[in-house]
Amino acid sequence: SWNAVSGATHYQIFRATSANASSAQPISGWITEPRFDDVQASANTTYYYYVKAAQSATGSNATALSAEDSGWRKAAPAPVVQVSGELK
Repeated sequence: SWNAVSGATHYQIFRATSANASSAQPISGWITEPRFDDVQASANTTYYYYVKAAQSATGSNATALSAEDSGWRKAAPAPVVQVSGELK
């Protein structure tokens, strides 16, 4: 999540695999809440996120990309399987 921008009603999230805003690609449409969960992120990969703010769902008067913030998704633990009464 991030701090809401005064006058903004919509936000668009961008993601890159390096701290280089010019390589960032949009990963959302224009959303209204100042938070986003990147459920498409690959586990154990560091990503760099950027946000644009705008005054409408069409992106009117959009800001430039924000400063980056990095993040990653932890890998899910392996499932426990029971075979013949023993945990393996």
